[in-house]
Amino acid sequence: MSEHERAFEEAMRLQLEGKDAAPALEHALALATKAHGAGSREALEVLLTLISEHARRKRPDDAKKRLQDLISTGAPGAEAMAGAFHSSFGQWAEAEAHYARALGSATGEERAKLQHALGRTQLELGKLDEGRATLAEAAKAGSAAAAVDLSDVLAMSGKVDEAREVLEQARKTADKRWAVECTSRLGVLLRASGNAKDAERHARDTVMSAEELDARSAALALFELAAVQAQLGKNADALQVLERAAKKLEGLEPRDDYAWGQAQLRVGAQLMYGFASREGEAVIALNRALGALTRVAGAESPECAEVLVHLAVAAVRKGDLSVAEGLASRSAALYERAYGPGNRLAAGPLNLLSAVKLQRGDSRGAEEALARAGSTNLIRP
Repeated sequence: MSEHERAFEEAMRLQLEGKDAAPALEHALALATKAHGAGSREALEVLLTLISEHARRKRPDDAKKRLQDLISTGAPGAEAMAGAFHSSFGQWAEAEAHYARALGSATGEERAKLQHALGRTQLELGKLDEGRATLAEAAKAGSAAAAVDLSDVLAMSGKVDEAREVLEQARKTADKRWAVECTSRLGVLLRASGNAKDAERHARDTVMSAEELDARSAALALFELAAVQAQLGKNADALQVLERAAKKLEGLEPRDDYAWGQAQLRVGAQLMYGFASREGEAVIALNRALGALTRVAGAESPECAEVLVHLAVAAVRKGDLSVAEGLASRSAALYERAYGPGNRLAAGPLNLLSAVKLQRGDSRGAEEALARAGSTNLIRP
């Protein structure tokens, strides 16, 4: 084993132990560069690991400096990696510049992936027309992932028929996983447009295809089927489907806490809004969801905000107005922290908070909550 290989192995050991491996990686990089050259496979392997270590430890300036070193070597994929790095820190203008440069020499599947990344970045920058056009190019080149994102953009702008056409085209050539995703999104569009019966048929087809893949894909398809059934008033069927999804995820080793938490959230919401007098069971499921999502997404996350607003509704029904007020306030604050004041999701808990304050005789507080909620009246089911 060479000197640089021993140094690199030591850095990997430190990383596995949870220690900062950057100093050891710097040493390994110097040795590899001296022995093989800055553009060698050996040096690039260490450099890529060093960039990842800086990024993982939230040192963007150090990672950026090393990214420039990587780009200067002319290594294939360096510009694309730089774009992905800046995207991960929300530095969209820098990401756009790197992705655009990477596209200059990209071909085939790699080009479609870069167009997809560039299109998403342009949307983040508010360049909606450019983003849609870039995503359309990527979708035409065979990127089903870009087609899904493009359909979302079109649907949000009211162009539902165009969104459906994009998904229909993509699923004809996509691999099985992305074909399932396209089919599922088509069902969502049908449900959103009020065509719940066709959406249910679509969702059942998606479940059958997804179950050939893996438990997580099947669970996501079951979530959509349950949503359609709830829309059709088939509350017992929807609950059964959600419990089936939760059981699938429960059996995974290791368990996917995020997906399992989402399943418990949906079970709790279905018990809360689909049945009379089952709030007690709903609260148990919602607290399971809150525990799981706190572990994987964090107590400050929008995922936890969604659970909290349902728990606030349960508290209102129980007559615990003080508890409901605290939960609704917390939920609204988390949504506003994540998406800014006046966002659509915060409107639900803010409207609930206003109603609670009115019940408690706090008219001024109710007016303030309504002003923050705007005209939207939403509590997510």
